[in-house]
Amino acid sequence: MVKHLKEDPLTLWEKLGLSIFVLALILSILSMVMENSGPCDEYGKSFWGAGYYDYTQTMTLCEDCARTYWAPFSYKDFKR
Repeated sequence: MVKHLKEDPLTLWEKLGLSIFVLALILSILSMVMENSGPCDEYGKSFWGAGYYDYTQTMTLCEDCARTYWAPFSYKDFKR
């Protein structure tokens, strides 16, 4: 007769720890995604990617607006 090995189910503390780990992972991924998005103060619409400062460092510009704003200088020097 073969005995079936029964795996130990996760304890309540292990489930709680795993749930907290998964939640922290999801929140950190969302944080990284949201860091690379925002509204362009010049254009008025949301954009994904790097944001750039204006001369007074009070506005956030998308890449296209920053390229136009800082021309003929390199807009990449003013990355947020």
